[in-house]
Amino acid sequence: MIRGKVIGDSRILKRGMVTIPVKVREKLRVKEGDFLTYIETSNGQIRIIKSEFDIDEMVKQIEQLRKKNLLSIDEKVDIRKSFENFMRNLPDKYD
Repeated sequence: MIRGKVIGDSRILKRGMVTIPVKVREKLRVKEGDFLTYIETSNGQIRIIKSEFDIDEMVKQIEQLRKKNLLSIDEKVDIRKSFENFMRNLPDKYD
């Protein structure tokens, strides 16, 4: 059972489109064009947070730099450590 206060409901439309209720948008401080990230917690719940950046775009840019061999070994290590740290901290942050 999920505990908490219900602040809105949505219906899934064609192609998975969903309207996010005003109260939810206000609490997340999101507006048109912003990105959301969906995180599955260790107990199976899904958390929605505002993305501070477009993850897909970041991955694409890193891949372009890698293909052009423009990343130093140290930069590659830093990216990997940052990602590992991010993943390690997810359960604690969103459970």
